Amino acid sequence: MSELWSLVCQGVPDATGICSTLWKLLLGYLLPNCGLWSTELAKKLAITVQ
Repeated sequence: MSELWSLVCQGVPDATGICSTLWKLLLGYLLPNCGLWSTELAKKLAITVQ
């Protein structure tokens, strides 16, 4: 993760939307296992809607 921090801090083009995904990973909003992203995002949405 520290290498990813270094790369992202140098700048990431957002043409494909990857920049926001990388920041979500680095800030702990998304789990490192991308297979769990949809479940985790659904949980967070449910909390936000309440």
